[in-house]
Amino acid sequence: MNGFDENKQNEEMHKLFTLLFTAQEPVEEMKLIEIFPEHSENILDLLANFKEYLHENTPLSFKKIAGGYKLCTRVEYTAWIHEILPPKKQRLSKALLEVLSIVAYYQPITAQDIEELRGSPPDYAINTLLERDFIYVVGKKETLGRPNIYATTEHFLKVFGLNSLDNLPKLEIAPQLPVHTEEREDNLVGVGGISSLGK
Repeated sequence: MNGFDENKQNEEMHKLFTLLFTAQEPVEEMKLIEIFPEHSENILDLLANFKEYLHENTPLSFKKIAGGYKLCTRVEYTAWIHEILPPKKQRLSKALLEVLSIVAYYQPITAQDIEELRGSPPDYAINTLLERDFIYVVGKKETLGRPNIYATTEHFLKVFGLNSLDNLPKLEIAPQLPVHTEEREDNLVGVGGISSLGK
């Protein structure tokens, strides 16, 4: 690599670092292509070079969260930084976490489905999770009363550091819903099915 190419690459690394450092939200791939059009065909190569640059020059790395890229502390420094700067705890009660977990693993899901799984009404938890943008109403079920159907939001992914729902830990034994789950996608009103989830 000649001096010009090396200077250009360093400039790109500096710009990418500045972008991810200052961005409050994960930066999506299409945004990176827009900013670095010369890498539209090899944006993943640019990111690979950036990861190497970070490893050689900083204690940072980056990860994909909610479909975008965000800087983060490298794993080997995580325990140390948490000792001196304890992370703010998400103030979610046991009941809220329980309902949120059910929605995350069984979405799209109704309040009745949630109640059947946990054995108690989830109304308060659902309202609180809606207010805090962890879940949202994805549609209505074509049954008596047309109850709301809930799914998790992009905010949920960001808070828990997930790129997608595929990153949820696998359940060894998952309780079965006592309803006809195979009909749930067909019962959505006003949405395009399960593929539309993720507000």
